[in-house]
Amino acid sequence: MFRRLTTQLGGKSTGLVLNSSKTTSIISKISYSKKPDSENSRQPSNKPFYLFLSGAILTSWFLSEGKQDFLNQHFYNGDGGWLPARGLRSMVLEYGMALDKRKHEYKFRIEIGKITDDINADTFSSYLNEHIYRTVPFALMGGDGKFGGKRVHGATATAAIVGDVITSNFNQGYKMINQTKKRHLLDDGKVTITLEEENGVLYLHLVGTGTGNFAYFNEKYGYLLFYKLMEINKKNYIKTRG
Repeated sequence: MFRRLTTQLGGKSTGLVLNSSKTTSIISKISYSKKPDSENSRQPSNKPFYLFLSGAILTSWFLSEGKQDFLNQHFYNGDGGWLPARGLRSMVLEYGMALDKRKHEYKFRIEIGKITDDINADTFSSYLNEHIYRTVPFALMGGDGKFGGKRVHGATATAAIVGDVITSNFNQGYKMINQTKKRHLLDDGKVTITLEEENGVLYLHLVGTGTGNFAYFNEKYGYLLFYKLMEINKKNYIKTRG
């Protein structure tokens, strides 16, 4: 059977004759040739490939001969710690960035306990120096070159992301100083830990000072970091003395 479609155009009739059975068949084929949305959504994306390709190109660029000086200066420069952190510290140093750069200080005093044969400045000093991470936050390598090793006078330790410090011990270990090295993120900075025996009680006194960047950050979070660390040291030290 045939069906005539008539359209009125400018007063004239134009006829189009379609075979209805054939038309239905063609439309059906067209309709079913399209895959359901659920199947289309399972098609693999090219994004991972392009991300991988971009990373490969970027890596090749950094490892090219012309970038060796850049890598040596900003990453493999003798500093310890996480590679991106080394880069951040180097950029701050190279470009002379002044980010809240001013003189700042924080301090606190913690009562360790009443002085006894077991609890005193000698034993607490030995406890603090036994592992580097007890006085240098998140440090892993001790001054003796061992993982989790000892704090050593005149040695270098890496303080988490912020950089390297020189560790010094004075007065039989009753006074300990962490002095930032040049590429430390908070250079010029210093943390001084002093053990004091007063009226039969042992105290730990800590003072952090600096003249470098991120003063507010150091005043607030540097204080909290060292305070929590020393509270943990106190708790574990007392536990070992019991």
